[in-house]
Amino acid sequence: MTASKTITANFAAIGASRYVSDLAWVPVANAWGPVEKDRSNGGQLAGDGRVLTINGATYAKGLGVTARAEVTVPLGGAYRTFTSDVGIDDEVGLTGSAVFVVVVDGVERYRSATLTGASAKVAVAVDITGAQTLRLIVEPTADGGFNDYADWAGAMVTANATPPPGPRYVSDLAWVPVANAWGPVEKDRSNGGQLAGDGRVLTINGATYAKGLGVTARAEVTVPLGGAYRTFTSDVGIDDEVGLTGSAVFVVVVDGVERYRSATLTGASAKVAVAVDITGAQTLRLIVEPTADGGFNDYADWAGARVTP
Repeated sequence: MTASKTITANFAAIGASRYVSDLAWVPVANAWGPVEKDRSNGGQLAGDGRVLTINGATYAKGLGVTARAEVTVPLGGAYRTFTSDVGIDDEVGLTGSAVFVVVVDGVERYRSATLTGASAKVAVAVDITGAQTLRLIVEPTADGGFNDYADWAGAMVTANATPPPGPRYVSDLAWVPVANAWGPVEKDRSNGGQLAGDGRVLTINGATYAKGLGVTARAEVTVPLGGAYRTFTSDVGIDDEVGLTGSAVFVVVVDGVERYRSATLTGASAKVAVAVDITGAQTLRLIVEPTADGGFNDYADWAGARVTP
């Protein structure tokens, strides 16, 4: 692991705004082709839309979708306001209709009336203070979804007036399990068996941890950061639950770039302290890879894993 470097505070841009289309948004659903970045929906190919336009007003930034559509935006507690103009794109004239919905950390915070191609654009503003995840949903209406080309036009988020307080444990953030070889990823427990919550206290070389994630290789967890943090730290190793068996490699990927890779760690290895610069990052991926032993008892711990603003 490379030596640590001096890191300046990540909140130099406190109060600044960022366009949603420039964040690490994740397309969940779209009725016609892919969700389009900074374009209307267009056809079934990526990049085949036009300039986002509602009632003659054009927008350089935003997301173009077709109902039913959904996009998830990781926030990492870094923002306080979501704003956007919404409406049916002029690409389809007076046809089409849709309802725009904003869900914040699983709670619906905004629902529009039915908007058609003849409707005026609507300005949306939603409080997202401290939120981890934003879901932007466009629902079809009784017309059956014909030409429901909908725009989140000029959509942006505005940063918190103050940074999030202190370090936060990764297990308390809105992490998303992507893969795990044996049962579910466990919060604040070792992997255990195939049922949720059947693990034990996270333990590496006799050291116990109240917080962390217990997995079995191959495993992957995605953590939304929203640009709010500057350092990721964790102890890693094979959990004492499996004795001296098991082996794995721990990998940290930040915004698609591998920033850390451990040596092969076994049940006999000492725990390893990991520290990775995540300044301004949107997404953290915690990956545990199996080794040549075939994955037997590869119970691996991200022990005490935390992020610091």
